[in-house]
Amino acid sequence: MNHGLEKKVAIGLALTVLLIILMGVYFITEPSRQQSAREEFVRKASVVGAEHFLVTCAQCHGAQGEGGIGPPLRETGLEENDLIKVISRGRPGTPMPAFAADEGGVFTYYQIRDIAEFIRHWDDDILEEVRHELVEHGMLNPTPAPPSAAGPDGLQLFTQLGCIACHTVEGVSTSSVGPELTDIASVAGERRPGTSTEDYIKESLLDPGAFVVEGFAPIMSSFDGRLTPEELQALVDYLLSLE
Repeated sequence: MNHGLEKKVAIGLALTVLLIILMGVYFITEPSRQQSAREEFVRKASVVGAEHFLVTCAQCHGAQGEGGIGPPLRETGLEENDLIKVISRGRPGTPMPAFAADEGGVFTYYQIRDIAEFIRHWDDDILEEVRHELVEHGMLNPTPAPPSAAGPDGLQLFTQLGCIACHTVEGVSTSSVGPELTDIASVAGERRPGTSTEDYIKESLLDPGAFVVEGFAPIMSSFDGRLTPEELQALVDYLLSLE
């Protein structure tokens, strides 16, 4: 064997050994790299999902996911696809509306996926970090003060009862699941001839299926039995102030 051929064989053998070593390193490190990439994806998705949760979902499911009008979510047993389906399509017969854009809601598939990621990998640290940033930038109100001795506050009730998750009120909320309420006191009296504005608003709260605004699904649940007379009147008075 001449010297040139020996050199080529040696180089080929060295490259083969190097390739085997590199493949070994790849197979050893790849699972760890994939795991790190997955964890980074979950964290980024959770940050975005936590923002949507606080702005839209917390009104019904609790600021800490502890539940309220809706069920608790911080320890849900639902798988990702099931969560995405519920968020996208809602739950007929319950206050949970459809949030997917192609179902008449306000979220894209990717936004819904991020919400599902946050819920499935619940992280209180991420939640508080995002809450602080939203409050700091004026996108979320601080924890509301307790009711005053003067009686219940209509705006506070409107927020706590989850109305802002479905209705737009200029300067307060932005959602198109239900009719806009920015000027409800001006338009309510025109919707049902012979019914006063106040009576229409009360009926909408206590028997929302009695009259459904055209273009919207009859998904609103009744507040009958869920509010004291004082709370009901405070909520009605607040809505009557929206002209």
